[in-house]
Amino acid sequence: MIYSLFYFKNKNQYLKFQNAEYAYLYYANSRLNLLSNTIEAIGVTEFIREVEEMKVSTTFSKPWVCHLYYEFSHLIELKNIDKTAPLVLVVKYQDVKTCAPKKAKSIALGKAKQATFARYEKAFAQIQNHLKAGDCYQVNLTTNATYEFPKEIRAQDFTNLFLSSSPAAYAHLTYIPSLERMYFSNSPECLFGIKNETLFSLPIKGSAKLESEKDFSKTWKTLSSSQKEQAELFMISDLIRNDLNRIALPTAKVVQKKRPLRVPDILHQYSKIAVKVNKSTSMWKIVSSLFPGGSITGAPKKRVLEILKKVEWSARGFYCGSTLLFFGEQKQASINIRSATIDFQKNILTYGSGGGVTLLSECENEFDEMLLKQKSFTSFLSKNS
Repeated sequence: MIYSLFYFKNKNQYLKFQNAEYAYLYYANSRLNLLSNTIEAIGVTEFIREVEEMKVSTTFSKPWVCHLYYEFSHLIELKNIDKTAPLVLVVKYQDVKTCAPKKAKSIALGKAKQATFARYEKAFAQIQNHLKAGDCYQVNLTTNATYEFPKEIRAQDFTNLFLSSSPAAYAHLTYIPSLERMYFSNSPECLFGIKNETLFSLPIKGSAKLESEKDFSKTWKTLSSSQKEQAELFMISDLIRNDLNRIALPTAKVVQKKRPLRVPDILHQYSKIAVKVNKSTSMWKIVSSLFPGGSITGAPKKRVLEILKKVEWSARGFYCGSTLLFFGEQKQASINIRSATIDFQKNILTYGSGGGVTLLSECENEFDEMLLKQKSFTSFLSKNS
């Protein structure tokens, strides 16, 4: 049975959505019906039409969960996509239940298989050339790491672990039995949320290793005073402010300029940008204006997407995409960082990580930050509660 789990940090509550009314995996010109396991000659434009009909004022009596793969951004921004790439996974559920936290065993992962420093260094140099040429101002360079896990570990083990931990604010997972695949996200980042007709985004930019809680003040002082990290945050905040201005007027405003955010072993900084929206605004206008998130692409967004398509050596897929949840009055979208695709057929977990590259960046530091983010996620999996 297909199901999704979401964690609501403000209520410290886990909700499980199940009994799917429909479930589709969309490609450019077709879709896979995940309930009947059949291919249908209906492409991603049908998904776009569905979201165009949803409004800010729409109340959703049943949960609607949508995973936008990163490559969907190529359709929105570049008007050019790989017709064999999965673009959107959408499920409408009929039933909802509350799940209680539980204890679970940790999951031991094998050693990471990933790109070498030499390969990363080559891509980093290419990006630096684009930065020096004035093609862009910031580029988020990422890579995938793969981990083997024991064959006896199944979907319920990852689900139990999700329920045993204290996940981040936008944590969620979806299990698709017909694909033998789970999408597992411990994301702390919000692409957008809507509350009282206010549309907001909470981009994260900047990272520092947090050894322990007692080091918080010192670490935050170092991170928040860093010229490089501050420039990254302000640059992406301005990009998102412009994205919000494509949706609604009056002008979007940065209402929180720089705030700290803790995740396992890491301290981040984030900002909040908000704008008032009309009740009749189409949800597609919001999605197409903000996706993909500026923090996981760079600035200017369209040019950076073109550059990343050339310099990155693997598809991002679920990682760096966004997950939308529309249920009741709630309409939110996360950015799928701290996220993994779990293949139970091959017993492989694929995890993506990366960071923003600017002219002030140093290659070794950026590579180390990427490794730190990997450790943050794997330590989350290995902790017992």
